[in-house]
Amino acid sequence: MSDEEYFRSLYEQAKLKTPSEMFNDWLYENYMIGNGHVLVNLMEDGDIQSKFLDEAGLDEDTEL
Repeated sequence: MSDEEYFRSLYEQAKLKTPSEMFNDWLYENYMIGNGHVLVNLMEDGDIQSKFLDEAGLDEDTEL
């Protein structure tokens, strides 16, 4: 592996997000969040979590 390939692979790895980060991004893209209380309520809603997991193609037992 060349130096360039090595650093490109590191860059790609750094861009990967955890399921939790993906979930937060998805919430902000799909819901009006005006304050922390709304965000917490959305994050704790099991139906919303299931909808995200389905859309993201993640297993139902993925920890968010």
